[in-house]
Amino acid sequence: MPEDFEREFRAVFGTELFSRVIGTIKDEAPVLSVRTNRLKAAPLSNESTSVSWLPGQGMYVSDERPVFGVDPFWHVGAYYVQEAGSMFIAKFLEGEKPEVILDLCAAPGGKSTLLRDFFTPRETLSEPLLICNEPISERAKILQENVLRWGGDETIVTSALPEALAASGLRADLILVDAPCSGEGMFRKDPASIDEWSQANVSLCVSRQRDILSSAWEMLTEGGLLIYSTCTLNPKENEEQLSWLEGHYDLELVTLTPDYDDLCLLRKGVYRFMPGFTRSEGLSVFAVRKCARTASAKPSKPVKPQKLHTPDEIKGLPHSFLVTNGVYNLLSPKGQETLSLLSATKGIRIRSAGLPLGEMKGKDFIPSQGWVTSGVFSQDLPYPRIAVNEDTALSILKKGTPVIDAPERGFYLLTYSSLPLSLVKHLGTRINNLYPKEWAVRNARLTSEDIPHLPIRISGLK
Repeated sequence: MPEDFEREFRAVFGTELFSRVIGTIKDEAPVLSVRTNRLKAAPLSNESTSVSWLPGQGMYVSDERPVFGVDPFWHVGAYYVQEAGSMFIAKFLEGEKPEVILDLCAAPGGKSTLLRDFFTPRETLSEPLLICNEPISERAKILQENVLRWGGDETIVTSALPEALAASGLRADLILVDAPCSGEGMFRKDPASIDEWSQANVSLCVSRQRDILSSAWEMLTEGGLLIYSTCTLNPKENEEQLSWLEGHYDLELVTLTPDYDDLCLLRKGVYRFMPGFTRSEGLSVFAVRKCARTASAKPSKPVKPQKLHTPDEIKGLPHSFLVTNGVYNLLSPKGQETLSLLSATKGIRIRSAGLPLGEMKGKDFIPSQGWVTSGVFSQDLPYPRIAVNEDTALSILKKGTPVIDAPERGFYLLTYSSLPLSLVKHLGTRINNLYPKEWAVRNARLTSEDIPHLPIRISGLK
């Protein structure tokens, strides 16, 4: 450990706690956990492997790290690999009824998928709208893939600096700031983060976090909820950021019932997870509610419905929700207004907007993988379904040519354990595998024997 880190940690938390945390980091493997998708998986029932603050969805897995990326259940969005402490943000969501949610620093997408899962869009897709943002382009690409795999209904993925989003006039009722930080909670999971730690980096992170919080506060509606989290342990990036907010804004600290006092090591309302004390890596989190009056938002003009040629395949979907920019997407009128607001602002890149359904190529409608993984609308895919086993599923994920019994030409929807997996097209002489190449399994040596068999039962989708 860096000497400065050790000295500061001992001064804040004491020698006994320091020894326990460092001993855990040095001697124990990282804790592995997953969170299931409520639209695609049945509630978990094994209490001995359950994440106590998210029972029924959070589950610890074996210490030997499985190859999750080869698992068809992972590819269909039945579960997400997420650090257990990060699942704790769900405790702040209970009872909230936001119309617009913003995940401001969202990549790679764990907390975005939790938010989307907790606030499942109704079949009308009227609310809530989820905006997932990541400023760094390459990380935004990963975010987009993970959100679509999970089920991207009523979701907009952007790549922008927080100040650009604030300048657009965007307002949100719930904002999550999972802030860039010094990464002290990653020491066990990612030993390279130890070498990257320095007091200068901590100071840089503190400054950057306050800039992000300022933009977030500008976008938060009156009565709205701001959740702030870091994967670091020091109070400068956590408790002191709460004190800074209290000194600049009119707010109310949110405390939980039950109170989880065992997680409030320095101050009530700031919940901290530490290796060796909880079955998780390092995380600190608090939430505040905005009491002051918000600045008036820029008025948004209702978007006139586009006059579209509607392919037969999507005519059964809500017409007022259909938009196209080459690709047909499904997005509510409220989402379309927000999209128009964001699109008109310099510095905001729209990576995806709503549920991608497909596009016209010549006279043919080519359906999208995003429609396949939708948690709400995949049941409306108008194609014959063919169930496949593990070996065929893995062949699909590797972009191989599957051997299936398709009686005639056209599109077919392949399902794995009843969940939509991928589309294929029977061309007469061969089968064309339409699984996206950027999502494909690239390690040719992996076989079905490498698939982790987690105790997940599928339910929900037809």
